[in-house]
Amino acid sequence: MDMVDKRDERIAALEAQVDVLIYAMTTMNAIIQEIDSDFTSRVVRANREAKIRGMV
Repeated sequence: MDMVDKRDERIAALEAQVDVLIYAMTTMNAIIQEIDSDFTSRVVRANREAKIRGMV
């Protein structure tokens, strides 16, 4: 195996790692957006209920 083949293998391994990192970051971003959306909905609901009860 010559130097070019080893280099190509290392490049392929790094590209695979980058793909995994991109997938992980995309997944984490989706989870964060879901949590943020849920939190926002709860705050909006709590504020609405507080207004109805005359607490705000």
